[in-house]
Amino acid sequence: MIASQGDGVSTIKVTRMSDYWSALTDRVQYLRDLYKQNKIPLKPGEGLTVALDEADATAKGAASSDAPTEENFLKSANACHAVWNLHEVVEACISAGLDVANHLRQLTTGTLDYGIPADAATSNKTIFFKDFEAELLVASRLGKAGLPVLFFEKSNDPRGEMHVNGIFIEVKHPNSAKRVERLMRDFNGELHSAGTYGVFVTAV
Repeated sequence: MIASQGDGVSTIKVTRMSDYWSALTDRVQYLRDLYKQNKIPLKPGEGLTVALDEADATAKGAASSDAPTEENFLKSANACHAVWNLHEVVEACISAGLDVANHLRQLTTGTLDYGIPADAATSNKTIFFKDFEAELLVASRLGKAGLPVLFFEKSNDPRGEMHVNGIFIEVKHPNSAKRVERLMRDFNGELHSAGTYGVFVTAV
């Protein structure tokens, strides 16, 4: 429920829970359509695919064989949140004119939990969903601020993930303080070589 006041008149806008579920269903479909348009298959058993299925089923109130435990509740809530948030950042990036195809492709492997790699039974890549989600989040915020953000064309560019008017931006999701230090040293070396400035973003 949202209350607002204008011109001395109070109005109340009521938002039903069914409106949230409808919006979540739309976000699931948006992402699936986006993958289809870019001809990128969603991989069975991987985090994003499982999250889309879980969010869709939750929004539609579909029957589940899972027991009504706290663990399963949190798993479902996490899936819904991941899908809701991913839609937000992807849509913002696209509105800013960014090509997100490569990121969409990379997001198809790995679990939704940071630090847990893709299931060896379904993938031979050690790629984390969270790494690329963080990059899109940063890019989306820059785009919303009206800044001319651009992804570097080459994947794994040592200068970072993106740049704004010549300022390099590195986004990392390291798993230890030691790893942070090494990544920052490498990034600083690239800045020094290019004679420019940069921003190092650490997702925690």
